[in-house]
Amino acid sequence: MLAAPDKLELNFDSYIAERTKQFAGRVWVFERIHEWFTLPGASRFLLLTGDPGSGKTAIAARLVDFSRGVVPPPPTCPKFSGGFLSAVHFCVARAGSWIDPTSFARSISLQLAGLHQQFAVALKNAGERSINIQVTQEVA
Repeated sequence: MLAAPDKLELNFDSYIAERTKQFAGRVWVFERIHEWFTLPGASRFLLLTGDPGSGKTAIAARLVDFSRGVVPPPPTCPKFSGGFLSAVHFCVARAGSWIDPTSFARSISLQLAGLHQQFAVALKNAGERSINIQVTQEVA
């Protein structure tokens, strides 16, 4: 990940290591994700669901490990080789900055800027802009 001098980018390294410490198996899940990932014309979104504690975060963290080359992907998932993910983000309610939309956008942007020069230039040219989010909710 891009090491931002002003520490604006969120660092998930210890969180990922914690979630994958005892990780084993589940090759069938990675094969299904790999199938979606490599299928031309597939939906741009894949929803991974499960009960609390079923391993959704561990699977996402392991995908990061594959992309970073920390561990090899299953032999049946060759596209999960080093660098297949450009940016990552984990949402944890206990970590306020991790669920803050502005922090999320900043972190993802800094990661992408570290990999793609054109994005970095566009981001720099965008400058510091104020973000206003207004939500109206009506309960019937």
